[in-house]
Amino acid sequence: MPASPFVPGTGPRTLPDVRSDGTHNLDVSLFKEFPFNERARLEFQLAAFNVTNSVQLGIPNAFWNPASLASFGQITYAASQPRQFQFGLRFIY
Repeated sequence: MPASPFVPGTGPRTLPDVRSDGTHNLDVSLFKEFPFNERARLEFQLAAFNVTNSVQLGIPNAFWNPASLASFGQITYAASQPRQFQFGLRFIY
């Protein structure tokens, strides 16, 4: 019996029929500690996601349907999220 081509671990790394760009985000995290005494301190945290606010487009519509031919090959969504910030405080004792 020949080996099945769908055995886990034998598939290709990329599929030639399904192509899209990967995501490219610049994420940054900063923190600052403020000591209270020998044991206790307060930590302020700031995290920024997609700092450059780059738009990454989704893959084009690859489904051909005569009823909706106008949308074939068009990109209808953005694959990336807009710039986001996250703040946090942590009390360490």
